[in-house]
Amino acid sequence: MGRTKERNAKIELIRVLACFLVILNHIMIVPTSGDGSLYYGTAALVAVIWTNVPLFLIISGFLMFQHTSNKGLEELWPDYKHRLKNVWTYVFIPSCIIVVISGIIAPFLTGGKSIAELLAERDLHLESIKNYLFLQQTTSIYSLFWYLWVYVKIVLFFPMLAFICQDTRDKTCIRRFLMVLSALNLVFVDLQNTIQKSIGNFDNMTLDKYFLCVLLGYELFLFTRREKLEKMRIYGGVGFCLSIAATLMIEQFSLYRNGGEYMPVVFNLSASVALFLFLYGLGDPKKPRLWGELGKHTLYIYMVHIIVIFSCEKIWGKFFFHAMGEGRNVLWLLLYDAIYGTLIFGLSWMVGILFRLLYEKGMLAVMKKTFYAIQGNWKGRQ
Repeated sequence: MGRTKERNAKIELIRVLACFLVILNHIMIVPTSGDGSLYYGTAALVAVIWTNVPLFLIISGFLMFQHTSNKGLEELWPDYKHRLKNVWTYVFIPSCIIVVISGIIAPFLTGGKSIAELLAERDLHLESIKNYLFLQQTTSIYSLFWYLWVYVKIVLFFPMLAFICQDTRDKTCIRRFLMVLSALNLVFVDLQNTIQKSIGNFDNMTLDKYFLCVLLGYELFLFTRREKLEKMRIYGGVGFCLSIAATLMIEQFSLYRNGGEYMPVVFNLSASVALFLFLYGLGDPKKPRLWGELGKHTLYIYMVHIIVIFSCEKIWGKFFFHAMGEGRNVLWLLLYDAIYGTLIFGLSWMVGILFRLLYEKGMLAVMKKTFYAIQGNWKGRQ
């Protein structure tokens, strides 16, 4: 989600894949179990799709600390201010705009109200903005914005993370100690949910799984600097297959013991790390400019894709789902995901480009000119 001038085509490909998997997650409407049995093919597909958010955070960790080596806290301050400014300008403000738009059109897309009725009501849904700003509540068709708050939290903690994400013996020991504590918490939670109903966790005492993903991203950065691509592909491919297999085994055990399936977080993270490593090990992709162009729009694609999904369902309902086997087996489901997911991604890309132009070239430009004008007048009076 960072705004880097130099784009690594391999990273942008993984970023685009993560964004595509987010879309697949939100068009997935087929259960992975039924009649007391696990649908292994569908469950495996869902396990792959659920690597989406960890992949985004791993990318953040991979990129965020590449230039913080041996920097003290005072040297990190300029970088910190720059990141806070970017989050405010390119994440927070546009997300608020989408929240307002979502609140206004949600009754039309989901509640059956007409455009005329919405215009007559003149309801700007300011309650949605208030809850989003002050309570971090994400509901309705912008419920996916919980991730944006996770990213904001990570950026707020950037000085601490950057201080321990340095390739020295002492800081590596501290970083990995914190990672072990976080991982043990996840193992504890997974054991609870697999064996019996969850009774608690240690999130308040350790770094949560999102911070763990960021730290794993930095570890991957160090790993990719010293290992060959072939070894990355082997480790990544084997690790990914083993993680998915372990996930299915635990889901089956949970279904047998508790009557409901549970996807273990530990193996979700290990699958995400392995998938990142495998894709990175493939080397530079063809058409790097295309991946760079797609990659720089993934934030806006992420923000608008739910609106696009609901709009498409308003137009043609469940046409694609019914036309492609209604998910009666994993092959039909793969076809549905490939065709309908690509359609939603493409439409979201176009809407995202339009929104970016309107915001960055229009609204943001006006805001900057206004700010500089006020700043100039203020200095002139002094």
